[in-house]
Parts: sequence; C-alpha cells; structure tokens
Amino acid sequence: MRKERKPIGRWIGEALLIFLSVIGAFFVDNRREVRSQNIEYLRHLKDFKRDLLNNQGAFNYELNDNYNPVDGQGYIKGSIRKYMFFDSLFRSKTRASADSIMKLINDGAIYGVTPWIFESPQYAILTSDFYSFIKNDTLKSRLALHHRAHESRVNVKRAINSMVRKFESIEDELDWEAGASLGNRSVLFRNTTINTITRLGENYEFLKSMTEQARSRDSLVLIQIDHELELWGELDN
Repeated sequence: MRKERKPIGRWIGEALLIFLSVIGAFFVDNRREVRSQNIEYLRHLKDFKRDLLNNQGAFNYELNDNYNPVDGQGYIKGSIRKYMFFDSLFRSKTRASADSIMKLINDGAIYGVTPWIFESPQYAILTSDFYSFIKNDTLKSRLALHHRAHESRVNVKRAINSMVRKFESIEDELDWEAGASLGNRSVLFRNTTINTITRLGENYEFLKSMTEQARSRDSLVLIQIDHELELWGELDN
C-alpha cells in the first residue's frame, strides 16, 4: 500500500512554523538579554552617582578651611599656611628664625600625604563594558575629564611625598641638641633646603587647585548622570 504523501504546501507551512518559532524564541531571548543589560547598566550608573556624592564630602574634608591635626581635616590649606610661614622665616635668616624653623620641623610641620584618590569601581565598568549604553554624549566627555582630574591629584601627591623624602635627608643633617647653632643654620638656610620647602609649598597650592577642580568637575558629572537617568526614565528611581 502506498504511503500518503503530504502536500507540498503542508511541508512549507510546517517548515515556516518551525522557522517562526525559532525566530520568535530568539527574539524573546534577545529582548530579555537586552533588558537585563540595561538594568545592569543603570545599576552601575546609580552606584557611580552614589560614589560621587560620597566623594564630595571627602573633597570638603580635604579642603576644609580649619585644619585639624588630629584627623587631618583641612590639611591642604593648613599645610599651605605653614609653608607660607616657612617662607617668611627664610627671608630673615636670623638665629630667631632658625629657632622657629627647627620648632616647626620638630612639631611635624613637614609630612607626607596618603596617595588617596577617589576611584569608584563603577568608573572602569561604565567606560568599558557599558560605554555604548550611554545616551548622553556630554556625560561621556565629563567622564574623561573626571579621570584626568583625579589622576592629576595623584601626581601632585606623589610629588609632595617625593619632596618630603628629599627633605628627610636634609633633616638628618641637623643636630637637634644644638638648637639654632651656626652648623644648623648653615643647613637650614642653604639653597637646597629653601628650594625643597618652597617646592613643597607650591605643590600644596597645586594640590588645592587640583582638588577644587576635581570637586567642581565631579559636580558637573553628577548633573549629566541625572540627565542620563532622565533619558532612561529612571531619574526618580
């Protein structure tokens, strides 16, 4: 008995149904994957915003007008004032000035800084894995400026620590039991010492400027993040 053959149209219909089922499943999976990636991107963006807001407090801590030697708050401006005092003492080069300089050094007026830099783990993720997700072009440019500003701060801090190490070798030459002796004055008032302390003061001025710029630029990044969240309909979430 001959086996009944399916009409060609039925074969085509079944093949088309299978094809559409596969395409449909792929489309649904793709939509689900895209949605999942979007949710992850927005999560990283919101976390980055939170980190930036927290760091505004850290900037304010460093730039506080009132220096607290106990917790280091306001150390940038506090150090600038100390180096200005050093500068005034170097101008007279008297025994009294040498006594004051020795006291400042002995009280720890010259010290290194922690190479702390704000570096949210979200930054690297947003600028690599999710950079193409960013709809706001201004945010992209602000993110680049954010990175440069913080790198500049690190470089200045490293320069400060390098100058402090250089001064420590000068400090080793001082005879602390001799006070403002002729030998100590020759060490304190020679060009190498004056230039080292002067450069330290200049680097703290640079650090102040870089920190103010970083704080200002991060505030602009926050504005653009809010705009980005608005474009995604997530500003109030």
